[in-house]
Order: sequence, then C-alpha cells, then structure tokens
Amino acid sequence: MRITERKLEEIADVIIGINEARGKKTGEFTYHIVNPADLDDSNDFDRLEPVNLETEVGDHNLVHRDDLLIKRVSPNFVTLVTGEVSNVVVSSNMLIIRCHQSVVPVFLAGYLELRGLEALKHYTERGMTMHSVSKKELNEFLIPLPDLKTQEILGELWFLNKQKRDLLSRLSEKESDHIKSIYIRALSEGRGR
Repeated sequence: MRITERKLEEIADVIIGINEARGKKTGEFTYHIVNPADLDDSNDFDRLEPVNLETEVGDHNLVHRDDLLIKRVSPNFVTLVTGEVSNVVVSSNMLIIRCHQSVVPVFLAGYLELRGLEALKHYTERGMTMHSVSKKELNEFLIPLPDLKTQEILGELWFLNKQKRDLLSRLSEKESDHIKSIYIRALSEGRGR
C-alpha cells in the first residue's frame, strides 16, 4: 500500500464559521447556528434554536453532508455530518472541513480525531493562554493518504468504533439510572413500614 502525504489545503477546504454579529438576529434569513457546546455525534441540527440574520449566508458557508466540524479552541473530537442538513451554519469559533474528491470524509474525520487533533494541540496550548487553531495552521497540516479503498475501510472502522463507544456510554447511563431507581424504590418502601 502506497501512502502519500498531502497538506490539508490540497485535499479539503477549511471554512471559518460565520460571525453572528453580522446580523442583529432579527433579519429575514433563518439559520440554525452550531456552537461548540452543541457539537456531538447526534447530527440533530433541528434541535438548535433558529436565528434570523439580516445577511444571507452563501452556500459555501453552509454545513453540508460529509462536512467535518471542529472547535477552533482545544479541538478534541470531530463531528462528521452524516445526514442532509438545511440552513445550518457554524459560529466563528468553529471550522468546517469540506473534503475534495481525493479523500474520503469519514477517513479524514477518523485520522483527525485519532491522530491529528493531538498534533494540533501544540498550536492551541501555549503557556497559560488557550489559542485557537488558525485556518493557515490547519491548511499546512500534513495528512497521510492511502488509496481510496483503504480510506473507506479505515474510515468505516473508525466510525463503527465511535458508534460503539456512544452506545456503550448510553448503556452505562441507563444502567446507572436503573440502579438509582432500585435504591429509591427499596428505600421508599422501607419508610412505609
């Protein structure tokens, strides 16, 4: 298997989120704005509050299926947009990474989450101040690229593992809730005697 290294800017577009101050949030253009606190793997963008902006956002700045979303400050995971979305934008403290045809989005998401974000930490942790990852720094980041078939396989492996971790986490929460209910029921029954 032959691996080539390419700069991120050669295989993807890095798009900075919009500055919400562009509009006074009372305009005629309705969008859902994703902030870092909203990021997770649910891809449930409809749950976000709609915001009305005075300025229309161009298609390039809208979130699309297969886009990667990351925080600019202390990026620690990647959100892969897996479904169709409409009128969704990200805030200015986030980045959209939109892959070109030479890279499989799920592969790049997996690589960035498993290896790349660790390497980017030296950009964000400088002394006591938390700096944000710049578009320029991200564009210069080197990505190892195997052939497309290998990218698909590795990306799918990462994605399935991520889904498994999410399911195990939710199962653990449900088990804790169940144990709590047993305690509450047992202790409340004991008080009635």
